[in-house]
Amino acid sequence: MKQAARSMKLVNLIRLFVLSVTWVVGAQTYVYANQDECNNALTERSGAISLGDWRLMKQKANKALVECKGLYTKKFENEIRTDIVIADFKLGDYKASLKAAEQCISVYYMSPVCHYWLAANYRELGNAQKFEGAKKRAYEVANLVIKQSSDALNSSSSRASRIELDANIKTSESVLRNLNDL
Repeated sequence: MKQAARSMKLVNLIRLFVLSVTWVVGAQTYVYANQDECNNALTERSGAISLGDWRLMKQKANKALVECKGLYTKKFENEIRTDIVIADFKLGDYKASLKAAEQCISVYYMSPVCHYWLAANYRELGNAQKFEGAKKRAYEVANLVIKQSSDALNSSSSRASRIELDANIKTSESVLRNLNDL
């Protein structure tokens, strides 16, 4: 009887192991498939940006948001959302661009680029009070990102981290220059 009980436990353990391995392999296959679809969507997005085709850029950015959901950081997702903001703005759809900029900020508040476009949209829509408030926040966020990234750059040990921090600084400096012309 004890032998039969041990055999049954062993069979159940083997079944559990097989189910676990099957689930993990299936999950990994799903992640890899999603990763491939995401990479393809990002490549298409880059092509649309290079062409300066705003409608295509928006379409490919939306596709990348779907295909890449959960695969990257909120900051990276925000970069894709920024494409939608810019595309709508360039197409003259300031209300859609404003909404996209608000979504962009809600996903990743510390994006000086999204704050800049929020201000630009308020300017185009003729809302002077909201324009000034958004412009002020864009200055504040850009300066804060520069300060935080500069401080982190001094103590960063990895090359990849230093490159990202330097890009944050340069992007924020560009936003500050563009805000002066807004």
